[in-house]
Amino acid sequence: MLREGAGSAPARGPAAPTKVATHNKYEDGLKVLTVTVDKDGDENTVLFPREAQAGYPTRMNDEVYLQDMQPYNIPGFEGGGYRAFEVDGLSMHPTFNNRDIVVCSYVDRWHLLKPWECYVVVTQENLLLKRISEVITDRRGTVELYSDNPGYDPYRLPVSDLVQLWHVRGYLSTAVPTRPDSRGALLERLQEVIESLGHDYHEVRRFLEEGGQGAHSPRGAAMAV
Repeated sequence: MLREGAGSAPARGPAAPTKVATHNKYEDGLKVLTVTVDKDGDENTVLFPREAQAGYPTRMNDEVYLQDMQPYNIPGFEGGGYRAFEVDGLSMHPTFNNRDIVVCSYVDRWHLLKPWECYVVVTQENLLLKRISEVITDRRGTVELYSDNPGYDPYRLPVSDLVQLWHVRGYLSTAVPTRPDSRGALLERLQEVIESLGHDYHEVRRFLEEGGQGAHSPRGAAMAV
């Protein structure tokens, strides 16, 4: 996901001395998350640009690596140990554009994540920006990841490959949204109606795209097309 382009960085507040500290998080046992803090001891919001992300899966708690990352002051995200990641690619378009920056909070309890919201998924090899369809309760199972761009198919990832999850809480963009067209508004409203009826929008969409031929009806739906 996060591999191309260097967008305009968010405005940085007054430079302040930083140091590295360890911060304890709990997730079925003690986990240690290393963070940087400012001169007052408050956790920084740290940006991981494209060129730094290749090393993130193996160096995410390395003090030297984190010390090299630039701390930023972003309005609305003061303190709290947020991490910001530069987006690369179009798999989450139109929600996020290439070169956007997503600001995230650490998820220490995977069984309490919010289904269908956006997460930076850290695996043993790379970083992915995806929606997660369900909570994670079985460490021996799999998790299904979705893109917002219909040109990218969902896929399942073994939970054992997950290293960290970061919940997207906001983003910064240099792309100014255009006026929405009526078709886009209609599709958004259709999704809301489908979900209000208790159906899975993505399953209904796949069913319709397959023309209903040789396909099972979506879960919870008995549809006549």
